[in-house]
Amino acid sequence: MPCGIRSKRYECTETGNLQGSPNLGTFPQMIRGLVILLAFQSLGELVAKGLSLPIPGPVAGLVFLLAFLLVRKKTDPDLGAVSAAFSQHLGLLFVPAAVGVVIFIPQLAEHALAIGVALLGSVALAIGITAFLLTFLGRKPRD
Repeated sequence: MPCGIRSKRYECTETGNLQGSPNLGTFPQMIRGLVILLAFQSLGELVAKGLSLPIPGPVAGLVFLLAFLLVRKKTDPDLGAVSAAFSQHLGLLFVPAAVGVVIFIPQLAEHALAIGVALLGSVALAIGITAFLLTFLGRKPRD
C-alpha cells in the first residue's frame, strides 16, 4: 500500500488516497500543508519572542500566513487540504477549554454575578456597535 494505512474503515488506493475519507487527500499533500502551517507558526513565534510583541506567536504566524496568501492571491492546494481536514474536526479544539471550565467551577461560582454582568454587557455593547455601524455604513450617499 503506498500510503501505509491498514484499516477496516479506510482503504488505500493506488494513488495514495484514502478511500472512505475523500476530504483527506494524499498523505504527502497533508504533510506539505502541515509543514507550511508549522513554518508560519514558527516564524510567528520567532518574531513575537524576538521583538517582545504582546501577541502570541501562533497569532503572529497566522497574520504572516494571511499576508502571504493575500500577496500570492491564491491558496496552496496542500494548505487547503490540511485546513479542510482541521475544519472537519474543529470541535475537538473546544475540549481543553471545556476541561478548564470544569476545573475552575468553584471560582466561576464565586464570581458568577460579575461574569454574568460582563457577558451581558459585552454582548449588548457588541450588538449596539454592530447596529450603529450597519446604520452608518448602510446609508446611501446624498445627491
